[in-house]
Amino acid sequence: MRKSIGFALVTALLLGVLGTAGAAPNVYAPKITVKAAAGGGTEILVKATVTDDPTARFVLYAPIGSTATFTAAPGTSLGKVTAHAQAADLGGAILPLTGDVIVANPADPAIIAASAACDPVAHATILALVLQAAGQVLTVPMFVEAGVGPEAAFASYRLVVCLPPPDIPPGTPGRATFGAKLLDADFTISALSGASGEQRWRALWTPYIPQQGKPNTSGTVETQSLVQTPSLTATAKTTAKSRRVKGKKVVTTTVTISGSLTAGGQAIAGQTVAILAGSSAAKLKQVGRVTTRANGSYSYATRLKATTFFQAKATVPDRDLGTTGCTATFSTLGIQCISATVAGGALTSATVRAVPRKR
Repeated sequence: MRKSIGFALVTALLLGVLGTAGAAPNVYAPKITVKAAAGGGTEILVKATVTDDPTARFVLYAPIGSTATFTAAPGTSLGKVTAHAQAADLGGAILPLTGDVIVANPADPAIIAASAACDPVAHATILALVLQAAGQVLTVPMFVEAGVGPEAAFASYRLVVCLPPPDIPPGTPGRATFGAKLLDADFTISALSGASGEQRWRALWTPYIPQQGKPNTSGTVETQSLVQTPSLTATAKTTAKSRRVKGKKVVTTTVTISGSLTAGGQAIAGQTVAILAGSSAAKLKQVGRVTTRANGSYSYATRLKATTFFQAKATVPDRDLGTTGCTATFSTLGIQCISATVAGGALTSATVRAVPRKR
C-alpha cells in the first residue's frame, strides 16, 4: 500500500521562521552533519532524540559555491536513504526505514499539494525520500530552490522538508502514518556538491507544539555543520648506528615514520593512527598503532632491515563542536544556533619508502 506523508501548513514567511506563535519548546536539540559522499555528491545526516519535540519543518542551506545538476528525469534515483522513526501506533517501537532519494514528478497531485502547504515558491527541482517501513511506502517530498534575497548572502541552494505531526490523536487528518516521529535520516544527493575548501552548512528546525499539531515558530533553532578537508601526512627518516661485532662493523638502521593529522588547519589530537608496512606499496599490512599528540603529530619508530614502504591510516569520527562552533546566521531574528558539528572520515597518507643505511 502506498501512502504519501501529509504536510502541515507553515505560515512563517522570511526564511520560514518569522513569527512568534506557539509556546516555547519542551525539548528540542536536533543536529546535522554534512560530508562529501563517497561516490560523489553530498551525504546529509540529521538526528534528533526520542525526547525532542517532533519536527514540523526543516530547511537546509547549501553554502555559497555549492553546485547542482538537476536535469534527471522524474523517478531517477540520486542516492540512498536510511532512517529511524518512533511509531506511537506500534507501542513506541523504533522502525528502521530504507529507500531512495528520487526525482519527484512535479505534476503529481500529492506533490503539488505538499508544495502549496510547505514551500509555495518556484523550485529548481523536487526530490522525494521514498522510504519503506512495515510494509508501507512513505514519501517525503524535499523542495529545492536557489538561495534568494537575504539567503543569497550565505546559500546557493536551500532544501525544505515538512513533516506531519505524530502526536495528535489517531484519526486526525494529516497525522503521521503510524504516529511516526522521525529520529534520524542519513541520505545522499549525487546531484548536489559542496564548494571546495571549508564549508559551513546551515539548517533551520521548527518543532511542533507537543500534542497540538501546530508549528512552534518561536521554538525555531539553527544548527550547523562544517565540512573541512582533513589531512594525514607521513614522512620517513632513517638513522644509523654502527658497532663492531667480532671485529666487523655492523650498521643498524632505525626508521621513524612521523606526520600530522589536521582538519581545516586545526590539529586533531587523541586519534589513533595505524602504521602499515610492506615490501612493496601494493603489499602493506598493519605493523603498529600510535596516537596523535595535542598538536596533531605522531611518530612510530622501528628497526629497518630491508627496503620497506610505509603508509599511515586514520579514521576521524564526526565531532560535536557545541555552541562554540556556531557562527550564528539568524540572531537578528531571535534564532539561536544551538550546535555545530564537523564531519570525520577515513584518511590515508601518501606511501613513503625507507632504505637501510650501509654505513
